[in-house]
Amino acid sequence: MKIISWNCLRGTLFKDKLKKITELSPDLAVLPECPAPSTFQNEVEIKDSIWYGEEKGIGLGILSFSKDYKLSMLVDEIKYEWVVPIKVSGKEDFILLAVWTKRTPGYSSYGHILYSALKEYEHFLKNSRVIIIGDFNIDKNLPRSYSGIQGRLGFERIIELLNNLG
Repeated sequence: MKIISWNCLRGTLFKDKLKKITELSPDLAVLPECPAPSTFQNEVEIKDSIWYGEEKGIGLGILSFSKDYKLSMLVDEIKYEWVVPIKVSGKEDFILLAVWTKRTPGYSSYGHILYSALKEYEHFLKNSRVIIIGDFNIDKNLPRSYSGIQGRLGFERIIELLNNLG
């Protein structure tokens, strides 16, 4: 299985990037800052997709290029912009947590959103085969990217939570 992730830079030159993505022959692609699949469905054959974003804007695209993998949402409503729990079914079954953290009112940082989503979706992630992939927008050397989670220890709290999830 081949999974790739590529930040699409708000859809800039997306058609060129889409060509490069398909040349890599992935089974699945997680594409933060991706236009809605309806805008490029005639350019490439997508077997299944989930897209979460702004109407006619950009969002988080999860694409299956393989008939061997089907995607389904694990929640009815996405509470965290945008951390999307997905069930991947097929040749291999697993949980895919697709990530593109964005600035969101009520959260002090990207890391705060990620940490909150990981806590919320912990029941999906524990004791499961899980891949967490995407654009986290956090940097250990930039405390403001994970503020709101116990000060300067916030980054370590995220890592500790991931370790506890296995």
